[in-house]
Amino acid sequence: MMPPSINPSLLNTGLVINLPEFTLAQVQDLARRYEQEITEEKIQQLITLLSGHPYRLQLAFYYLQQQTITLEELLENSDSTTAIYAEHLQQQWWNLQRYDELLPIFTEIVNNHKPIEIKLSLGYQLQKMGLVHLEGDLASLCCELFRPFFMGVLS
Repeated sequence: MMPPSINPSLLNTGLVINLPEFTLAQVQDLARRYEQEITEEKIQQLITLLSGHPYRLQLAFYYLQQQTITLEELLENSDSTTAIYAEHLQQQWWNLQRYDELLPIFTEIVNNHKPIEIKLSLGYQLQKMGLVHLEGDLASLCCELFRPFFMGVLS
């Protein structure tokens, strides 16, 4: 006998694993695995751009290995960079649009290069979405990859 109603969320079960951001040493190891000779300074710039995020880094090294983009183009956060991350950026934008209360504070974060004071409940939501880094009640954009894209869609 079927239950009268089935909660659709039961169909979306699974284990969610939040990976920590890669360290400098881990990014250097990933670069070696993709046969990329990159200086420590450039790797640090890559971490600033992508925040050590495993998916974003893997995608960057894949496209570097395929010679679809140069490291210089990637680090300049050029149109080519936006193109390889287009789906990821659109997904982040789509997620953010579902929460009207987050848009004004996120817009303020995007428009400031320094951390801003934020209500912790909003900060935790934005952090959980992978958009900001929190230090106490100060929030900053998690990676520079987001800044030009979100400045465009939020203006």
